[in-house]
Amino acid sequence: MKSNDEDIDLKYPLLSSTKRINTIKEYLAYELFCYPELRKILRDKYYKKLVISTTPTKKGDQDISLYSSYFPVKRIKEKPISTLKREAWILAKEAEKLDLIKIDLKFEWELSSTDSKNFESDNVYLDLTKSYFDINLNESGNYWNIFRKLVLTIMLENYFFPSFMKEIREDLTKEGQRDIINTCCNKFKSQLFKGPSMRIDRPVRILSMVLQNEKLGVAFVDE
Repeated sequence: MKSNDEDIDLKYPLLSSTKRINTIKEYLAYELFCYPELRKILRDKYYKKLVISTTPTKKGDQDISLYSSYFPVKRIKEKPISTLKREAWILAKEAEKLDLIKIDLKFEWELSSTDSKNFESDNVYLDLTKSYFDINLNESGNYWNIFRKLVLTIMLENYFFPSFMKEIREDLTKEGQRDIINTCCNKFKSQLFKGPSMRIDRPVRILSMVLQNEKLGVAFVDE
């Protein structure tokens, strides 16, 4: 009969030292990512470094003419996302859904380099290391800073950046929809408060409103 220790070893084999270190790095990286205040700070800083570009597909190159409603978003080149009008984002999303364009969101450092780790030379990352690293360690203790750098890199690459990109797309869509709704509401409100117009050849235009089944129907009717 096997001992309890043998049962434990069979069910949970010991990890190698490399796997232990990798597991610890992943754990610490995820723990760091879970701090709401840190995510908020990083989100605000990296949002300012995000740019948008759009390129037409083969179908879009043919279908989007100068007079098309999608022409303004046919070719956007490296425009800071913070300066993009939200209705333009909604238009671009609609064009992408129709397979007319491709939307590409990138960080500034990705424009000049294809190296995925180029963010490590960015000032946001450098400021983060200054806060996270211990500068008072001796030479042997600096190995901990190397370990901390690996943890930061894993946190950004595996957790923050993917989550950030998803959140930005969702937030831009929500803001765009809200702006469009507000614009439509304001225009409709101005029509409600506008007096009836007089025509020379036709009678007065009347605003007709009908309430039925708790739904309000509004229409302009000429008599």
